[in-house]
Amino acid sequence: MKILFLTDKFPLERTTVGNIVLEDAKKFVEKGHDVSVITVVQDIGEVGVSEYNGIKIFKTYSNYKERFRSYFSLYNPTTVRYIDGIIKELKPDIVHAHNIHQCISYHCLKIAKKNGAKVFLTAHDFMLFHYGKLVESIRENTSCNDDLNYQISIWQQISKYKKRYNPFRNLIIRYYLRYVDRVFTVSCTLRDALNHNGIRNAEVIYNGINVNDWDVNAFETEKFIEKYNLHGKKIVLFGGRLSREKGGRQAILAMGKVVSEVPEAVLLVMGDKNEYALEMEGVSISKGIEKNLVFTGWISGDERKSAYHVSDILIVPSIYIEPFGMGCIEAMVCKKPSVVTCFGGPKEIVLDNKTGYVTNFFDPLASADKIIDLLKNSTKAEKFGKAGYERLCQEFSLNIHINKTLNYYTVIKRVRPSMPLFLSLKFYLFLRSLRADKIPKIKGLFYFLYNKVKNKHGVMIISTNNKIKLHIDLSDKLISSRLLQYGYWECGLTKLVTKIIRPGMTVIDAGAHVGYYSTLFSKLVGPNGRVFSFEPEHHNFLFLRENIVLNNLMNCTYENKAVYNSNGLIKLNLNSENLGAHSIIEKEVNSISVDIETIRLDDYFKNINTKIDFIKMDIEGAEEFALAGAKNIINENPDIIIVMEFKPTSMNVLKKVRSHGFRVFVVDHGTGHLEEFTNDGAIISYMKERGNALINILCVKNIFWTETL
Repeated sequence: MKILFLTDKFPLERTTVGNIVLEDAKKFVEKGHDVSVITVVQDIGEVGVSEYNGIKIFKTYSNYKERFRSYFSLYNPTTVRYIDGIIKELKPDIVHAHNIHQCISYHCLKIAKKNGAKVFLTAHDFMLFHYGKLVESIRENTSCNDDLNYQISIWQQISKYKKRYNPFRNLIIRYYLRYVDRVFTVSCTLRDALNHNGIRNAEVIYNGINVNDWDVNAFETEKFIEKYNLHGKKIVLFGGRLSREKGGRQAILAMGKVVSEVPEAVLLVMGDKNEYALEMEGVSISKGIEKNLVFTGWISGDERKSAYHVSDILIVPSIYIEPFGMGCIEAMVCKKPSVVTCFGGPKEIVLDNKTGYVTNFFDPLASADKIIDLLKNSTKAEKFGKAGYERLCQEFSLNIHINKTLNYYTVIKRVRPSMPLFLSLKFYLFLRSLRADKIPKIKGLFYFLYNKVKNKHGVMIISTNNKIKLHIDLSDKLISSRLLQYGYWECGLTKLVTKIIRPGMTVIDAGAHVGYYSTLFSKLVGPNGRVFSFEPEHHNFLFLRENIVLNNLMNCTYENKAVYNSNGLIKLNLNSENLGAHSIIEKEVNSISVDIETIRLDDYFKNINTKIDFIKMDIEGAEEFALAGAKNIINENPDIIIVMEFKPTSMNVLKKVRSHGFRVFVVDHGTGHLEEFTNDGAIISYMKERGNALINILCVKNIFWTETL
């Protein structure tokens, strides 16, 4: 695959985003892809083409006065022609833009799309709707628990940026985003901020770090300690472009109290010694701790890694909405705990009281107490550091980041219908909404159109009876075919869950397939509820993800994993006829098996503080094992309701649910009505009488639920 990255800055030093792109590019080269980068330089003598680690780098020139950025960021005449020519020459499959709001300009997104590439944009900051750091959403009295509104008005921007403000900027950016297949954000906070400002359907892919690239030998760390005179010191690390928003003053004020309790503590500051650094020095003098303040200037490579390895803790004292917090995962890879701001991305990385502390640095003295605790309690600091490293390997490694990105590069190809086919589909869906299959005079026309559409190959978008849009795979001759024909799957169960699931609930969808139930659950629980969807088979997972994004479901988390009784890898047996019948347990003759990742629900939700209200399981015979991995969830949520598919070969699952105190009800396939069975053998007889190979059962402890249905 030919991949082209666009980024305003791509030196090997002094740019966080540039180094993120570099690490991504190197990893894609390792995986055998053809990778190029277009970047911008402000010295015309540096213009040209070079190669680094197998990456072809194109450098073009741009230099304009900063006050015109809100115009040149949209269309920069000095770069767009050059970039157009390079894209035409390279013919990339993928164009992935990172931070193009200074010189490359958003118009290049349109150029890439017009030249036939799939286009992606990663937002590392708030520049898609803002002119700088997002400070407007918080004040000094803002609490960590407050629900923040990230929406920025025109008047706020005019009052702050005055003549620099371009009234058409944000509208034009949204126009260019129409040419982007997917916008990525580096944190949920950043995604939510985009959503509050009218940019929908962004997906979160956290930045990653190469776990194996952060080892430093003892000689390098000792040299670092000697250089900055750090022998016998307790080192609190703080880095970034020094500014008020980054919390430089808060760091000094906190250190005033820290030094009074831990006299050997020093604040080690990584960052250019700019004007704000001088202000920090002034505050340190007023607090009498100027000797406890050490500036390194901008450092990189082994020296930067040494800074983390010799430090005791990292602090991120930002007093604005921090988009991510790369320093947090850099500390985690070195097994160091962090004390971080509760505003923005860092609180998504650091688990409070588990891998570090999350605090409000608007109260520097309270934040100082967290720092002191870790400096004085080395056992706790070591425990937090190890837990942080484990979390890094599970959530923030470069391999995870790259694999998630590649999953999005894998494109679901839709049918491009001819006009007759398009009109046939629209007319068919209209007839279906009228229940034309029940009207004798037009029933024949209905089925004629149905057969015309279903016999095509590829992907189409349909609407369900619940007014939810879904991508369906026309090669799936069971579930997707039924959705096309009827607009629903499992009429009785659909009716039942619409009665049970209420706003604010938390729901688990195990065996989510393409997301029919997940999207319905998301609609039912509303903005204050949550849905967690698990689908192990990669092809189905792509559809699940696309359908969640298609419907702009912000309350839905999805995982490409199987729910099981252990964490690890296992074989999934694929069913060639029914794409909803892949199974860990059952296997067809000559079926293909693939490795998939498994997860215990108890482990997955260990660090997610939420009550589980409802679990739906359709996992082809593995329900017994999934329940074994959810004992804590079941015991801690006495009102939990479980709905699962049941086959006569799954008698053990009935014993397991009854052992947890559940009562078992059979769900009528057509009406959704419930009938209780106290005898397991009677359920088998029920199925035989009706000729059902499988049924859905509802398991509940609190009988109040069934009495209200």
